[in-house]
Amino acid sequence: MLIYIAIYTAVSLALLGWLAHAITRVANALAGCPDMEAGQRAGLRAAALSISTGFIAIGLGGLMAIGGALAGVNAPHVVALLSALGLGALCLGLGFTHAVTLLRGLMMPAPAQTAHPKGPWDAPANAPASGQSPDKAPA
Repeated sequence: MLIYIAIYTAVSLALLGWLAHAITRVANALAGCPDMEAGQRAGLRAAALSISTGFIAIGLGGLMAIGGALAGVNAPHVVALLSALGLGALCLGLGFTHAVTLLRGLMMPAPAQTAHPKGPWDAPANAPASGQSPDKAPA
């Protein structure tokens, strides 16, 4: 069983490192956009470092939990290994997708502030101020 745990550890850590490196590569590619200012590029690269570090921390915790469960699985060793690798790859892939989506969202310009639409809960424009009776409204 120790050889299977060693294989799981090596493959999952290699996948984690490769995906973390891919996050920074995606950020560098996005930062190469000619429409970005220098400050935005630096901010995007700093955000990529933060996102990549968080990805590594969360991914490593998940891989450790899966690896811990690998030893207690009552199945043939090869089946347990492949199941653990598949689950680990699935979880890391979902985290990678979220990280890249977050990076792309950082590139988008902030939405313009829009006026709050009036709804049925809002007072009409000509209504008296709160606490005043309708017949003593200021003129």
